[in-house]
Amino acid sequence: MIFNNSSVDGADPKRRTKRSRLWVTVISMLVAGVVTVLAVFAIQNQEDHVLTAQMIQTETGLETTGARIADIKDRHFTSMADYINAYSHVAPLLDDYDHKLHEYVDLCNRAQLRLTRFFEWIAYYGRGAFFSSGEISKARSN
Repeated sequence: MIFNNSSVDGADPKRRTKRSRLWVTVISMLVAGVVTVLAVFAIQNQEDHVLTAQMIQTETGLETTGARIADIKDRHFTSMADYINAYSHVAPLLDDYDHKLHEYVDLCNRAQLRLTRFFEWIAYYGRGAFFSSGEISKARSN
């Protein structure tokens, strides 16, 4: 034939179809990967906001309970009966304060653990591009 073109012989549309399927598959996988990474970051961001809100709420409770305890202890007592009465009101507040303090410490430990895991993830997947393992262990010990 005079016009011997590869697109005329019939094999090329099959090859084109395979190639387009391959490209669609590759692009779909890339989009799925990006969506998955964005979803993971969105979930982590939401969890960080929840943890921060819990820490602020617990901190506010600690400040309120501490202020109530300080108000009771700062009173000027005129008799031993006033003193005993005031400290009978302080005992439950001290238990509440202790409970809130332990809750706050647990929240701080969770936040520190999340941050440590994040830095370890960066060090592992970043191959030490951002932080060396020595810097991470120093930060963990502080």
